[in-house]
Amino acid sequence: MVDGTRVMLLLIVLALVSLPSIEGDEQGLQWGVDDGFSGEYDVIERHWGEETGREIISITVEVLPELPSQLTDWSQLPIPEVTIALENGTTLTDWSEWFPVLPSFLLPIGNWSLLTELATNSSSDWEADYDPGDEWELSVRPNDTDGDWVASCDYSQDDGTLWNYHRTRLTPVERENIEEIIVQLHYERDYASLTFIYGGYLSILVLSVLTFIVGVQRMPSRRISLARVEEVDVHERVAFVIFLALFAPYLIAVGSYVGISAFLWVANIGLHGIGFQITDIYRSVLTPLFTFPRFIFAYQVYRFYKRNTTLRRVMAWGGFSLFYTAAWFYFQMTSYAVMMGVYQGLWIPVPLLVPLAFLLMKTDLGPVTIDWLEQQHSQEEEDEWDREDIFPG
Repeated sequence: MVDGTRVMLLLIVLALVSLPSIEGDEQGLQWGVDDGFSGEYDVIERHWGEETGREIISITVEVLPELPSQLTDWSQLPIPEVTIALENGTTLTDWSEWFPVLPSFLLPIGNWSLLTELATNSSSDWEADYDPGDEWELSVRPNDTDGDWVASCDYSQDDGTLWNYHRTRLTPVERENIEEIIVQLHYERDYASLTFIYGGYLSILVLSVLTFIVGVQRMPSRRISLARVEEVDVHERVAFVIFLALFAPYLIAVGSYVGISAFLWVANIGLHGIGFQITDIYRSVLTPLFTFPRFIFAYQVYRFYKRNTTLRRVMAWGGFSLFYTAAWFYFQMTSYAVMMGVYQGLWIPVPLLVPLAFLLMKTDLGPVTIDWLEQQHSQEEEDEWDREDIFPG
């Protein structure tokens, strides 16, 4: 009986001792990396917008402290010991002078809503925000009259590591950037994978161009007959093609999200759902740079129904509209990849306008037989570039 009582008391004591750890588990906080974790960062300095310095530093986590069982205040959150190695070989353990207002290079993961609440309540200068599955951001904006700087600290929700720190000192009145310190994750350029991805994209593009050229050359040079002109509604056909040029997607961007672009709208499909946006002023200025051949193609369709050009000539312009957009975005992709050294996604042209317009015109052609005089006239047209195609009148 005595032994049973002792065992019962021992179990009660063990339960009481384990209560704090159980409560800590309920908070769900844990370190997302192990001791010895290291990462490289680019440190960029700017004065009045001009870059004055840049170097790569290495951050190594020496010791990960034990997390408290219960966190009720931000000050209770332990800061891991890290060592900063500069490019000249110097090592630093006190990084507060280099990166003021940076809470830590590493935060625990698992309960970002708790960290958001603790950070917001910690200081009136702090404002924390996050989206599940995205980054956790801490903005620091001093409320006192002497506050002439702002800062932001962004952390990965996957492992709690800092991926971007940006501190800016502003002029008191104009609020212009005097000095900037930017710390962001360093990405090594992987030219092998970039060459494979963009080389494959370019190969597909070139093969598509050659296939299209051969197909257009083999296409009979035919005009719509006078009899068919009387039957079809030209304005209705052209209005349909213009509608496609304005609203049909011409580009799909595939990366961490899927973006679908048309001349008058944009849709983004990501982890947080679907976002739809009407073309704003900024995009309305840039979009015609990528899409103006689509409207030249629509004008050629109009000329086709007016019997002023041939189906082959219209499809040549259709091919130009497709491959102009593809080549332009290929140039954009490769330029960004070479500059940043990272793969961000593929921009794939959507050939929707040209095939639908081709089916429409081919249906309206009907069983037309062209005599040798009409065919000779069409061939002479093909041999000489008609400037009226671009500059009518």
